[in-house]
Amino acid sequence: MNDDYKQFEQIIIGLEIDDRPDAEHKQALRKQMLAACNDATSDKTVTRIQPVWSRIMKSNITKSAAAAIIIIGVLIGINMLNGTPVYAIEQTIQAGQGVRYLHFYFDASADSDVPNKEAWLEYDDSGQIKNIRVNWYHQKSGDMVSVWKEGRTQYWVKKMKTLRFFKDEVYTEKSVGFAQRFDPTRAVEYMYTLEKKGDVEIKIQEPADKTKPIVLTCTWLPNTYIVKGTSPQMREIIHVDPVTKLVTSIEVYKYEDGEYVGGGTWTYPDYDKLFEPGIFDLEQEVPADVKRLDLMTLDIGLEQTDLTDEEIAIKVVRSFYKALIDKDYDRAIKIYGYEDPDKKEEMINRFKKHNVVRIISIDDPVCPNEMIYGGIFRISCKIEIEKNGQVIMRHIDKLYAKRVLGYPDRWHVSGAF
Repeated sequence: MNDDYKQFEQIIIGLEIDDRPDAEHKQALRKQMLAACNDATSDKTVTRIQPVWSRIMKSNITKSAAAAIIIIGVLIGINMLNGTPVYAIEQTIQAGQGVRYLHFYFDASADSDVPNKEAWLEYDDSGQIKNIRVNWYHQKSGDMVSVWKEGRTQYWVKKMKTLRFFKDEVYTEKSVGFAQRFDPTRAVEYMYTLEKKGDVEIKIQEPADKTKPIVLTCTWLPNTYIVKGTSPQMREIIHVDPVTKLVTSIEVYKYEDGEYVGGGTWTYPDYDKLFEPGIFDLEQEVPADVKRLDLMTLDIGLEQTDLTDEEIAIKVVRSFYKALIDKDYDRAIKIYGYEDPDKKEEMINRFKKHNVVRIISIDDPVCPNEMIYGGIFRISCKIEIEKNGQVIMRHIDKLYAKRVLGYPDRWHVSGAF
């Protein structure tokens, strides 16, 4: 055996080729091939390779290596033709490009505190988010509808018969973040990006029955599932239509107490189906008896200045009770906040019925659920009130400190006081 053949044999051994690769190996091989193609087609690489290409190909070892690659390609190609074509995540990302209209649902698990949702997203010609509508279905607090349009939000609380209007940078960021995170194409793209960083593990299962969906099992490390904020370890089971390569549903699971617990399922039945006219105009949709409230005209809350969110949360609670102790009800209503000017005096009369005499303690603020909320804390405290000539200690555990809608640098108090 001459030296060329010995080197050819070493090439084959070194490549560690599996001529009958499983799905995971096929996916890894596909990534290697794509990376090689990308490298080979860059301007810098082409410029550097072309002058020496003919010289390289004259080498016997090069000819042997090329032969090895051709043989390997034939072996793998035959098996791929006889087996299952390799699904690529890029196919789903590409399939969703150019979608202008998206309608989808979220059905929460029975024991979840997250409400069911129905959403409509509209994109402009350049792929930027244009309009967002989300219907929130709360069993306890009643249904709500939010519409974000060109930076302005309409918020309809059906139980309270109010339609609020405000412009808020933080709320806009959250609205756009919701759309980007739960638009399935962008969700898969985000997941795929994190997989390259090692923050997400993706396993692909292609069933032998081509009428059944392709299944992606995605495991998220803690604090990666949402773009901003904290989150536990999560898992998503993504179902992909084998023909269109579009996502049809995403099952969501949270890891707790050593197991994955179901949180709900996103369902995507409609891609590029035109919406009903007026879907993003609540002013025309709400009944005539719904009161319109422009929150941008209100002067409520305390400035955050250079305080942290936790510090300002404690400050507004302490300042609110201090105002009640001093019987400064104008200051108390400014800190507590209100949305309907017609009910301002009604709120002040409620304050007067609570004769607060002392603040005993204020606990550290706790975020109810940072995956859902942001800029809001639940705060427990103990106060003393005077009632019928007696001083009574009360434990308050349903009080909240949160940002003022439309004025993210201000905070106010809400809830049971």
